[in-house]
Amino acid sequence: MGVINGSMGKGMIQSLDESEIVIGLSQLEPSVALDDIHFIIGLPRPQTARKILSQLSSLGVASMDFVLTETSDRSYARSNLWTSGEWGRHLVLGAEQAFTTSIPEVCWGNALAESGGFVRGDALKIVLDNYEGVEALGETALTLPLVIAVGPERGWSARDRETLIDKGFHMVHLGTRVLRVETACVAAYSIAKSKLGLM
Repeated sequence: MGVINGSMGKGMIQSLDESEIVIGLSQLEPSVALDDIHFIIGLPRPQTARKILSQLSSLGVASMDFVLTETSDRSYARSNLWTSGEWGRHLVLGAEQAFTTSIPEVCWGNALAESGGFVRGDALKIVLDNYEGVEALGETALTLPLVIAVGPERGWSARDRETLIDKGFHMVHLGTRVLRVETACVAAYSIAKSKLGLM
């Protein structure tokens, strides 16, 4: 048991009757800190976004910024996932899976050009691009803080690429296979954590 973004410990039922349950919390300790790795993700279909929210929360990213790109379907930003606040539940489910109370920061619906509000100016910025990436992520020198941009299901447009380059992003790839957005996020995060010695 624990408090979101607070301490956690072991909960024990102390008493239980028809009207009340009393739970004591012991062995309190701080939650594990999130990694200083941030994701900018081209807004995908809601069912894909749900997977990304829970999986990246479970893995320990610091923030996720779901942005509108030229190839994003604008209707996705109006789905119940975002407008009802459902997205927060998926973050908590991911944290529960990982036995942590640390929850990433999330924003959604901004244009790609306005992305990165959670990120320090000195962050290393990389973008996954199967077509324009000049080196593999696994061969790239990485430092923290790190920002990883992953395109939407239809990929980056030429204008999206120009925007990212103007914002200081370097293009890399994950190999010859084209992956689903949720798979690319997990693969990129795992490679980055391993290279940075955060495993």
